[in-house]
Amino acid sequence: MLADSYYDDIAAEEWSESLLASSTYGAAISYSSGWYNSLSTVELLARCIYCEGGTAYTTEGNAVAWVILNRVHNSSFPNAPLGVITASGQFASVTRSSSETSSARTPSTSSSRWQNATYLACLMLTTTDTTEWKALVGNTINGQLYFYSYTIAKNNGGSPFSGTSSSSLYYNSTRITNVYVLGYGSVSSFTTLFADYSPTVYSRNIYYDYY
Repeated sequence: MLADSYYDDIAAEEWSESLLASSTYGAAISYSSGWYNSLSTVELLARCIYCEGGTAYTTEGNAVAWVILNRVHNSSFPNAPLGVITASGQFASVTRSSSETSSARTPSTSSSRWQNATYLACLMLTTTDTTEWKALVGNTINGQLYFYSYTIAKNNGGSPFSGTSSSSLYYNSTRITNVYVLGYGSVSSFTTLFADYSPTVYSRNIYYDYY
């Protein structure tokens, strides 16, 4: 398995380098309902990871990629990355409005975040083996299948999250579990999380599963 990880890492690196060297890769795209239809799977996947991971940390992109990978391995979701990210209503950066897809449509192609998203997309289309991913990317989160922007929740008074103890955490009145924020750790109280949150330390997303 270690040998497989080594060769898959090299393959993903070489693929990502060739993509990043292209002047057309990551070019700005005007909005339409099918703005992504002409893109290759690898480029759309990179754009999705780039946007959903936010502007601050490449580790957030790693966590988003893990959510996509976790869904690929879960029977409740499509079994391929393209199907996961284009499913209706699931990834705002791909399927929703002009404003919500803006970052994905206009990535900063000179940024380390874009380079990392491209590598992750190439790796996911090279291998979906979770053991290899743990070796190459690290086990950033703990199997979560969902995430939601902390910033949006915070700006709306914590909505749609609620709960003051680990046994009573909710998203839109539905109980959730395995709640985690990068840099903060496991969430046991939304009251505490929203009071203590530091945008320079903690991640932009709240990761979770339904109970």
